Amino acid sequence: MNKKYLFIWVTFVLLAWFAVETVISPTLHVIACDVGQGDAYLLRYKMYEVLIDGGSSEKVLECLSRNMPFFDRTLEVIVATHPDKDHIGGLIHVMNTYKIDQIITNGQNSETQTYKTLAETYSKQKIPVFHPKKDEVFLGGPLTWTTIWTYEKNEEKYDVQDKNSSKRSAKKESTNANSLTLRLEFGGFSALFTGDLEIPQEKELISSGKLLPVTVLKIGHHGSNNSTSEDFLEKLRPHIALLGVGKRNGYGHPSRRVLQLLEKYHIQTFRTDIDGEIELETDGKTVWKTWRVI
Repeated sequence: MNKKYLFIWVTFVLLAWFAVETVISPTLHVIACDVGQGDAYLLRYKMYEVLIDGGSSEKVLECLSRNMPFFDRTLEVIVATHPDKDHIGGLIHVMNTYKIDQIITNGQNSETQTYKTLAETYSKQKIPVFHPKKDEVFLGGPLTWTTIWTYEKNEEKYDVQDKNSSKRSAKKESTNANSLTLRLEFGGFSALFTGDLEIPQEKELISSGKLLPVTVLKIGHHGSNNSTSEDFLEKLRPHIALLGVGKRNGYGHPSRRVLQLLEKYHIQTFRTDIDGEIELETDGKTVWKTWRVI
């Protein structure tokens, strides 16, 4: 057989296999996209996909093209945890490339041009927008979501004291403080996606008594020293931590303190600046990474 035709035939067979495997596989894929200094997490179950944040640029499209079936041009849900560029900038490119069935946000507006472009884009495309309330439970395909934290208007100032910073005042109107934080459940598997949530909000969640252990924790604010307290990790007890962070970023992320805590609690940690794109797969009981049982 001519080598050219052999190559075409092998390519066709591989694509067909991938298409069939994607449609029939009963496992959930959790992919930390390598988008540099930012967050983008793709969840895929058969033909149902959710993208949580999109980094700052069109780089997220490379991750989607690698991990979604070539014939699938629809994302069922995109989530904007809060209106910072390193979380929503890439979502604009996603909306201009894929059909989006729904966008979930924390409901907080911003005066930045990036946010204005995002809002104009989903409004022009008439994409339904959902702002879940705190403690709201909703279903998405085979996935169960619970809103752990979100934006609530007109909240007063509060103070926080921790061993790593002097006493300071913070407004809950800040974008990081209002990050939409979602708990995902799929069978016995669970994950917490925290956006840029910081220690003051973690303390409130701990005090609420509503935090439950999780299988996977998306580390808040790229491993900033202002996030991921020891009490938070003690409460959640994750087996795996995912960190979206850029190589040689100018913020010093992730902080030494956070990395030392993850090591102290023996949490298997994957970070996009070192590991690149990270894919976990689970059947709701066991978790794999690149065919290796964790």
